[in-house]
Amino acid sequence: MVWPAVGTCLAAHVERSGIALELDQKETLVTRLKRKIAVAFAATLAALGLSVVVRAGNASAATANPNMSIVPCDSSDYLQVWWHQGNDSPRSEYTCFANAGTWTFSCFGGCWLDAFSTGNNVVQYEADGNWQPSTPVGKYTYFDFPNHAGGVDLDGMKIF
Repeated sequence: MVWPAVGTCLAAHVERSGIALELDQKETLVTRLKRKIAVAFAATLAALGLSVVVRAGNASAATANPNMSIVPCDSSDYLQVWWHQGNDSPRSEYTCFANAGTWTFSCFGGCWLDAFSTGNNVVQYEADGNWQPSTPVGKYTYFDFPNHAGGVDLDGMKIF
């Protein structure tokens, strides 16, 4: 695992730089830097078009039914999802999907669903271990969460 090595390297750098820090300050600094590295890593992968994000210190890929896929957001017929990770600003991520199936989200600090537009699809989202709403959202419907300004917990999206 690379994280202990990163922490040891960062702590050694702090020592060599002559910065006088107490042990708990060094541990806090190392923890913050590890978190920033993980977020930067996830952002780099996202920029490359890969759906890999980090949850609570361990990496895992977002998974999908082989039929459901991410597509360019160039048609209102696609499922359009506005979401964000952890403490990011709402709607900081925008992803479009096509084809029937399910897509599982896994994010560092949790994934939060801000809104979605169903396009030419019937859709449900998974939150808190349940597919919601109980009756799937119909075609060409914009769905948001006005009572939850920070979004709702997002575990997955399903196109029927």
